[in-house]
Amino acid sequence: MPLLTDSEDNEEVNARREERERIALDCIAKCQRSSACKMTSQITSWDTRFESGTKAALLLPFSPIVIAADENEQIRVWNYDDVLPVNSFENHKLSNRGLSKLLLINELDESLVLAASSDGNVRIWKNFNQRGGQKLVTAFSSVKGHRAAGRNIVIDWQKQSGYLYASGDMSSILVWDLEKEQLLSTIESPADSAISALSASQVRSGHFAAGFAAGSVRIFDVHTPDRLVYMARPHAPRTEKVVGIGFQPGFDPYKLDWNR
Repeated sequence: MPLLTDSEDNEEVNARREERERIALDCIAKCQRSSACKMTSQITSWDTRFESGTKAALLLPFSPIVIAADENEQIRVWNYDDVLPVNSFENHKLSNRGLSKLLLINELDESLVLAASSDGNVRIWKNFNQRGGQKLVTAFSSVKGHRAAGRNIVIDWQKQSGYLYASGDMSSILVWDLEKEQLLSTIESPADSAISALSASQVRSGHFAAGFAAGSVRIFDVHTPDRLVYMARPHAPRTEKVVGIGFQPGFDPYKLDWNR
């Protein structure tokens, strides 16, 4: 079911969602059967004209729309079929700026964009692909009450559970119910270094992976008493910061990709 929307389901909406879900599952199955995935032909390219460069980008799955943002939290939207700008707006007008991540919510319905600032503030937008029509759906701090969180907040969200995970320069990982904007759980990290990357499993509800500045990788399950279910130090004996982490496609809960 879509999050943060007042629209009621009807036969047309349900039929469109089911068709999109079928297309997505077919594509995932094709990728899993493929022995190799090669990027051989470029669709298009253009200059985003961000002075500080592009910090994050999203591709909508069922329309030719690209969303990108820079470090100053300027968000721009293009139609990549004709490489024309669709919309441009600021995530906020405050003086403290810095983007952590862009996330797409309700991929099978009318999508929302979640823009996470590096200070932990989260803003969710609808109608972002209508010129001048963007509307703020909600906004809140994902690290409220954690002064030591710093300005290096990492965030990810999980479609099946509706959970938003947030952490940073602190010893805790916060689990939010995004629909209710309610803090569900605070997981104390057993590591003695900051969390530098987060990734939610899109296969197992409640599973997420965390990468640490000291080089370790850990998988947690919010539904188990001990929470921690897997730990590795992929670059041992070296201590290198994990800057990106993600679950590989498929149903193996411990297959990860990471970079340093």
